[in-house]
Amino acid sequence: MPVAPKALLLLIGTLILSGSLARARDITTIVIGYGEWPPFESESLPNLGPLPTLVGEAFARGGTHVEFKSLPWWRMLHEVETGNLDGAMIWRDMGDRRTVFLLSDPIFKSRISLFYRKKDVRRWTRLSDLSSVKIGATAGYHYCPEFDQLADQGGLKVERAAADDLNFAKLKAGRIDAMIVESEYGRWRLAQMGEPAGTTVEDKHPVCVTPMYLLISRTLGYGTELTERFNAGLRQMKADGRFDQLMNGIEH
Repeated sequence: MPVAPKALLLLIGTLILSGSLARARDITTIVIGYGEWPPFESESLPNLGPLPTLVGEAFARGGTHVEFKSLPWWRMLHEVETGNLDGAMIWRDMGDRRTVFLLSDPIFKSRISLFYRKKDVRRWTRLSDLSSVKIGATAGYHYCPEFDQLADQGGLKVERAAADDLNFAKLKAGRIDAMIVESEYGRWRLAQMGEPAGTTVEDKHPVCVTPMYLLISRTLGYGTELTERFNAGLRQMKADGRFDQLMNGIEH
């Protein structure tokens, strides 16, 4: 007997929903993108670093195996937005990200700092106090809302380079007065460069401290289930001490 159009549409919708729910209940393997951001995540680090280890273990506690794929940062975002990746690590909450992606619970707080040659440390209360300081930054990077706004408006002297390493070299040579960079990465990079202890120092006053998140694709029908599964595993790891063990073990 022919199926009436409305009944047919209802049947199709039911089948699609059933397939999505079945997939959500049986997410055995997913693919998460990561980038080069030592000492947090990198192909060169043991087990890809503490953050991929943390993400993999959090999902494993819910029965999901994670395969990690190394990608350039902005391509990674595109792949998650279009559903070619299940998720991407580790990102800040900014712009339209909550509209485009599902965000996990905050994983940890990243500290954005200024680094100086020891003899050139500046005291400041407000960022505008640093208006005379030539600050090195990396092209294409967003740092902190207030810093980015002041830089765009000319309230800070910001000189952009193509990479953080170039800014470290310029700082060492005295071509800039300070540079802005994520704290853990900055200390790690100085150690890799063999910088003598105390030559370059981190300002104890952070520019900002910002939560970091795992992004999950909204395109896939099981994104909410993935987010909840990760959040549950993360809470367990913070409760039983495994989170602290991984994050306190970051090496510079």
